[in-house]
Amino acid sequence: MSSPIMTIMAGRFQTADWLSRQFDGLKTHIDRRIARRRVHNQTVRELSVLNDRELNDIGISRFDIVRLAAMHADMTVPSHSDTH
Repeated sequence: MSSPIMTIMAGRFQTADWLSRQFDGLKTHIDRRIARRRVHNQTVRELSVLNDRELNDIGISRFDIVRLAAMHADMTVPSHSDTH
């Protein structure tokens, strides 16, 4: 039989474990957002240095750069659902 003190201590350890998992999840989410932002910014930089003719040669409009960079970042950095 458990004593009341053991029950309280077990509850506190469960709460601490839950809190630890929440912080781990938050850190993972932030790390992925940072990684996606880096890929996005790098892609925008690389495409932005091309002139309109070079962009047209590869089938991209200057107006598409930000959208394509976002798509590229989403495909490059796995989302939370891809890892579970």
